Amino acid sequence: MGWISYQMRMGQMHDRIAKRISTQGAVVRWKLERQVPVQHSPGIAGVNFASAFVKQKGGPDWMKRLGAESAFQRIEYIYFRGHSAKQLDALLEEIEPLGRLKGFSTDGVPVSEAQVERILNTLEIESLGISETSIGRRPMPFLRDSKLTWLSFHRTQLSDVALDDLPETLTYFDATRTRITDEGLPKFARLKNLNTLILRRTPTSREAIEKLQSEMPWCEIRWAPLTKP
Repeated sequence: MGWISYQMRMGQMHDRIAKRISTQGAVVRWKLERQVPVQHSPGIAGVNFASAFVKQKGGPDWMKRLGAESAFQRIEYIYFRGHSAKQLDALLEEIEPLGRLKGFSTDGVPVSEAQVERILNTLEIESLGISETSIGRRPMPFLRDSKLTWLSFHRTQLSDVALDDLPETLTYFDATRTRITDEGLPKFARLKNLNTLILRRTPTSREAIEKLQSEMPWCEIRWAPLTKP
């Protein structure tokens, strides 16, 4: 009974945090979700089109009947689109008690290296997405010992100097529209678990990408030139 009570309290805490951060611009994905029909439109000549579905928080019926959903329900992913570093700090203050997430991502928020370090120091996470911000011009040693498997710095200032700090646990890395150059490409070869590397619209050359691909046959490299021919 003690274990169940603890798990129920944890689930209730997740629920309270989700309600608070939803008012701050965060979108939450849950461990337990159900597909719920949102509309059913009549088709042509009396033939109905398929219903549209949306995922909503909710466990299986037996959990609901037993009133046990809170014991198993947890926040898994948080997506945040704000306007200031101060807003992000407020959000991080709210979610730190969670201790663990599968993923966290931001879009358009002016994220600092210190804030990313805070995320990794206070939350055990598998995936991290940072986009549309100026981060990445300096080394980020706090990445090295993280257990990240999925990482995106899409449309940031990520440069060659930060590549030495990428964790060896990565299986997916998106560096679309970053400042990575031919000089930095050889640094990826040490990432033996990496199976997807995206370098679209970076200041890299086709020749250097082809050389890197020959050195990383285990990895799919997706590339497009910075400017169209």
